Amino acid sequence: MSLEIPVPQGNIESIITKNKPEMVREKKRISYTHPPTITKFDLTRVIGNKTEDKYEVELEAGVMEIFAAIDKIQKGVDNLRLEELIEVFLNNARTLNNRLNKIC
Repeated sequence: MSLEIPVPQGNIESIITKNKPEMVREKKRISYTHPPTITKFDLTRVIGNKTEDKYEVELEAGVMEIFAAIDKIQKGVDNLRLEELIEVFLNNARTLNNRLNKIC
């Protein structure tokens, strides 16, 4: 789990002058959302100042849909939805991992 707080473009200069960065990373990100599986795919190219380019893949689950499934469990309405969401999300991760391992 992580928390990312983007800084508005106009505020970067004042932050850099106060805190000299040891490393600078430029990210180019493309995101795709697959609503039926509540999955957001982030594909990122990370350009470092002293290293070769790296590529990152992140999967994010739709938090509101998960909370709604938890609410249904607590209300006794639907005990399977949360399990289904997690199973499909993990299957997406496994499929992506298998395909990336074949090409890397």
